[in-house]
Amino acid sequence: MTEQGDRLSDRYRLESKVAAGGMAMVWKATDEVLERVVAAKILHPHLALDETFRERFRFEALSAAALTHPNIVSVYDTGDHEDTPFIVMEYLGGGTLAQVLSRGVMDPAQTAQIGAEVCRALEYAHSHGVIHRDIKPANILFSESGHLKVTDFGIAKAAFAGADMTTTGAVLGTIRYLAPEQVEGEEPDGRGDLYSLGVILYEAVSARQPFVGDSDLAVAMARINSTPPRPRDIRAEVPRELDRVIMKALAPQRDQRYPDASTMGRDLEAMTESSEGEVDHGPPTEAIEVPQSFVRSEGRLIGTILLLLVVAGGLVFGFIQLRESGVLARLIPGNAGETETESGLEIEFTAGIYDPPPGDGSENNRDTSLVHDGDRATTWYTDCYSRTNMGGLKDGLGIFIELNEPVALQELQVVSDVDGWSGGIRYSDDGDEWTRTASSETVSEREFTFLLDGEAHRYYQIWITQLVRIEERCSGSEEGDWTVGISEIIPR
Repeated sequence: MTEQGDRLSDRYRLESKVAAGGMAMVWKATDEVLERVVAAKILHPHLALDETFRERFRFEALSAAALTHPNIVSVYDTGDHEDTPFIVMEYLGGGTLAQVLSRGVMDPAQTAQIGAEVCRALEYAHSHGVIHRDIKPANILFSESGHLKVTDFGIAKAAFAGADMTTTGAVLGTIRYLAPEQVEGEEPDGRGDLYSLGVILYEAVSARQPFVGDSDLAVAMARINSTPPRPRDIRAEVPRELDRVIMKALAPQRDQRYPDASTMGRDLEAMTESSEGEVDHGPPTEAIEVPQSFVRSEGRLIGTILLLLVVAGGLVFGFIQLRESGVLARLIPGNAGETETESGLEIEFTAGIYDPPPGDGSENNRDTSLVHDGDRATTWYTDCYSRTNMGGLKDGLGIFIELNEPVALQELQVVSDVDGWSGGIRYSDDGDEWTRTASSETVSEREFTFLLDGEAHRYYQIWITQLVRIEERCSGSEEGDWTVGISEIIPR
């Protein structure tokens, strides 16, 4: 059992868990020889018993180590710890794109900027015979200064290697981002990665997946012979050119998509260049530190960073702020909610997910805006689990609200579509360090009020510990039928 303080190869000291994936646990670690912070990716012990998984894991190190590019995470070392393989990689403390998307809709210029940088990484990898096969928001990372890099070539096949690590007919990857040909078990090429990127860009500008269904399998099957609604049909603010790029990437037939990452990247970068200097974001309402290199490529400014703008008319933009923990990696333009307290003061806030390790940081993130849209008929749900205690996979999960500034709230009213679940309240002033959960309460009514500590905080989190069975919600899910739905969070 790997624990904090363990040393890999008598060199890499494990400091703290960063993320947990389907194959491995990622730790923040210290290289005691070179005196630098690194990331150590350690295969899950039960998978280490399977020689096929061990080989796939080792192949990730070889595939990634062969790629040296500014937009690809560097691999430093590999080895075994207590008969379990590990990989030592570059550490990026700014979190993942999945955490960015949890904040809601992104600005089109930022979306194009991110897409262009991912295309640079894919162009280089494809030119070296490596198809990623699992492009998804969780595999797009940011450094503390905002630099984007693609990681995790764990299921990639390097054509030059000559070894068929994956068999045609096997579906590998995260199903909601897979290209149609991957769903059908065909051998993907680089255009499959571009399709996955198209799904990400679609989600960024619309805050929803291009296809919806009762299960991941239904969603995957829907994309085989169909195209989704255009992003502009969901949000009129999406520029026509960005809409065109996304829909071309999402063509069901690969010969209808972009022929390569370079071509798609040029179209996306043209949009970031044309947007320079056109938008006056105004001064921030308070001094905040913003990353500088997110909009810089090869020493040239090619995009803009949006700052929070709050004006009397009620116009709200998001802002980007990287944090080392990666829990709140980056704040982006989102849908802000507001509520009126009994004293007549309006409280503006956004909502997000807190799902620390061993969670994967994603818990139906794209629907968090539903808890502050003023419509009790719309509901955010947790993922579906096999038992009331989240299948024993983790201690709980949180949905939080973030205020523009610390406010001494007295209570949080939670409107839920069902009663009988349990949870407690956590507080934070920076979104990174949270207080211990107060005693968990059973939500006995569909409109339930949590009493607060009366002190000023900027972040208030509902830490959910026990789920309820909602069979109609989780119908068709292979994970189980235990979940919780929250329609509105009303701070007072």
